[in-house]
Amino acid sequence: MTLSILVPVRNEGANLEIFVKMLEAFVETPHEILIIHDTKDDNSIDVVQRLSDKYNSLRLIHNTRGVGIPNAFKSGVEAAKYDCLMMLVADDIGFVFSVEEMISLMDKGYDLVHGSRMLPESKTINRSFLKSKLVKFGNKIFRFISGFPLTDPTLGIKVFTKSKLRKLHLTAKPVGWAILYELALKSQKHNWKVAEVPVITINRLFGGESTFSYRWLKEYGKWFFWGILNSRK
Repeated sequence: MTLSILVPVRNEGANLEIFVKMLEAFVETPHEILIIHDTKDDNSIDVVQRLSDKYNSLRLIHNTRGVGIPNAFKSGVEAAKYDCLMMLVADDIGFVFSVEEMISLMDKGYDLVHGSRMLPESKTINRSFLKSKLVKFGNKIFRFISGFPLTDPTLGIKVFTKSKLRKLHLTAKPVGWAILYELALKSQKHNWKVAEVPVITINRLFGGESTFSYRWLKEYGKWFFWGILNSRK
């Protein structure tokens, strides 16, 4: 299997160097890393250009669809060389340790593999207390009401294939990681074979500012209720 790793960024220069080095150290699966930026003055660009001399797997992708994760996601999917795709974030190095386990499940025939912060083996370091509680409460309530089989569909860390993705019609607005939440929900409606693995969350160990906003809750709420109305129990 070969893998295209999609990494949307917005001024992640402080985190990107260690993130890329850890990916190259721990990911054994043949891969490319697509760093997807919205603007030409993003400070991630200089870091990638410098690291490209050492790591030929790195590629810069300029997202010209408009700002936001959904647009970066679509630009990355379009530019990816390989059918197997993985979404990661540059500001959290903990997810790197779960990549090979997630890929091994794809090798076993799963259509979508999620990372989860809610499993007993998962660990969270340096995360906002309020945000952590909100995520845990929201996921538990959603699972209780809908009967959804996965514990953490809101997390954007997922592996899937471009060929299966084409069968979904994703419409989430460019707000946060809502498009990956939508992907999780619609994969169940289309009877995909799904699995999840525990992840270690180490948020912004090397600085920078989070783009998280509580304004995202409106869009996430829309998909929360969509998932309940369209759940398969």
